[in-house]
Amino acid sequence: QLISDIIASGNNYGMMIMQQNETTPYQSLIFGSSNNTDTNIHPALQICYVIDSTTNDSSKCITLRPSAAAGQDIDARISTQVPTANFSTDPDFFSATWTCGSAGNCIDRSLIMFDLSSIPASATITNATLSLYADNASGVGMSGSPMYGSNDAGWLLRVTSPWAINTVTWNTQPTTTTNDEVIIPQSTSGTENYSLNVSQLISDIIASGNNYGMMIMQQNETTPYQSLIFGSSNNTDTNIHPQLQICYNVLTGVNSLKAINHIQVYPNPAHDKLVFKVDYALGSELQNCFVELYNSIGEKVKSVELSPYQTTINTDNFARGLYLYRIMSHSSLIQTGKIELQ
Repeated sequence: QLISDIIASGNNYGMMIMQQNETTPYQSLIFGSSNNTDTNIHPALQICYVIDSTTNDSSKCITLRPSAAAGQDIDARISTQVPTANFSTDPDFFSATWTCGSAGNCIDRSLIMFDLSSIPASATITNATLSLYADNASGVGMSGSPMYGSNDAGWLLRVTSPWAINTVTWNTQPTTTTNDEVIIPQSTSGTENYSLNVSQLISDIIASGNNYGMMIMQQNETTPYQSLIFGSSNNTDTNIHPQLQICYNVLTGVNSLKAINHIQVYPNPAHDKLVFKVDYALGSELQNCFVELYNSIGEKVKSVELSPYQTTINTDNFARGLYLYRIMSHSSLIQTGKIELQ
């Protein structure tokens, strides 16, 4: 591990030997140095290594721009104005706070869910951009100014529970998390289009194993006359449909030892520890295996030998966020996955 740390740091300043107890005299560990006349007792360092064949050498970008006309309705609006109503055919994808007659101040949010099933679970998201386009012909909000108000900044949140396009309402809206939420900045013009970096949000969705999409909402849902109104997948103008572009890498050139997946990794999400538990029948087969942890920018933060039956990694001092784990045996990839630390 010391040598691994030196290589990872990019700076080789060597090592120091010292006594654990430097107080009590008459204690020594005396070895031959590289200056000793007896070359047989010079220090020797033996290192065995393999060239990493798991580099991300297969990359791909996909663009998702569904249309309800093609049977690909991906968004729905929900509103306090009619909290039991479903607005899945609305031409606009938006968030707003606005007055609505006797109902007083009304709040609008929207949900969107792209089909990410083509992205492998082992993929590493390198970039994801959600493009939202102003609906300048919208019949709601301020005419001609779909981006309106001095405090119209919004949030884009990851949804964490199921919902259905054709049935979701304000009263039945799904749960969300503020982890890695994306800021939608205050508009600078009434007809502004937005390109939002959603790389971490998409990574979170892939890592969770459940794609429940995203929610747009106002940061300030108290003060009326604020809006961010974009075209939805139902809009007759297909040029303003939401667009999601995702680029990702997939590990290739790896000789898989076998399709094991009998190594349980839990809890997920994790907090203070991460456990790798090997199926009892498989334990004796795994020799010289290592668990490697990588943070969201691809830095290796931990490498430990996998014990035959259970290995525990203390994650107390790790930064919170998403991590990729790989279980390797020499140049073979046994298992890979993603873990969220909360």
